[in-house]
Amino acid sequence: MLRAAIVGCGRIAGDWDRVATSVRPLTHAGAYRAHPDVEIVAVTDRDPARAREFARRWGVPAWYSELSDLLDREAPDVLSLCQPPEARPDAFLAACRARVPAVFCEKPVAATLEDAVRMRGAAAGVLVAVNFLRRWNPGLRQLRQEVVAGRFGRPVRGIVRYTKGLLGNGSHMIDLARWFFGEPEKVELIAPVASGDDPGADFRLTFENGPEIMFQHVPGVSYVFIDVDVVCTEGRFVVEQRGQFVRRFHTATDPVYPFEVTVPDGADPTDWDLCLTNAVADLVGCLRSGATPQCRLEDGVRAMEISDELMAIRGRVVQ
Repeated sequence: MLRAAIVGCGRIAGDWDRVATSVRPLTHAGAYRAHPDVEIVAVTDRDPARAREFARRWGVPAWYSELSDLLDREAPDVLSLCQPPEARPDAFLAACRARVPAVFCEKPVAATLEDAVRMRGAAAGVLVAVNFLRRWNPGLRQLRQEVVAGRFGRPVRGIVRYTKGLLGNGSHMIDLARWFFGEPEKVELIAPVASGDDPGADFRLTFENGPEIMFQHVPGVSYVFIDVDVVCTEGRFVVEQRGQFVRRFHTATDPVYPFEVTVPDGADPTDWDLCLTNAVADLVGCLRSGATPQCRLEDGVRAMEISDELMAIRGRVVQ
């Protein structure tokens, strides 16, 4: 039985699961609870009352207000980092010093690129997965396989629309584009359209032998919105509802006019609510086999490097 511990007792750690026994958990605690070979042995939070209540709700035997105490006394096999981004680097480095075998880190992995690079430099010998959760979405994995196999022909142009900021939602979409199309060969800022701690921006990524993907930030709305639309030489695909649905289009001769058009195949659900369950299963499997997680620390750092490049351009434009 693998021993898991959680740092930071907030929403993604466990609060989003309204029922602790959910069969399709949306949180770290829920996903660990659902895995037959994992037990949650401890949690920690800087707010002792929150750590204590989290432990009570999830039936965790130990809670701490200091990570150092947890690492000294519990020897976890897996440590989830669910606290705010600015606190993750120190916790990650502490886990590396304590030789925790595996770390499951939320995104963005840090608040600054400097800290993310520092984490990468300390990670030798530690298995690290980063929760760009769409990589564990069964429907999106199937879609990616179809894209790679050429079902839609060659991807040509795409557009992504996202709310919140570059690190909040934009980084998810940067990672999705890298996962589908490889490393971008060109990063261009189109317009800085929001300010604050996590500003948004319109930008474009161009991929070698692949598409140009335009990212449009949607300011001024309170809800979360993300969608993707990619046009290819032999069809089109659309990812809707933050990844909950996929629409596929094939090409066919128009019934009236003498030319080819795109024809919808329908909308398919993606089992998006299995992402965390699949992520934990992947991490457990990697611990046992020595394989590489489906989303690595390097993926988290690369998303930050691209975001940082955009922010550097943005700073020069704003000045």
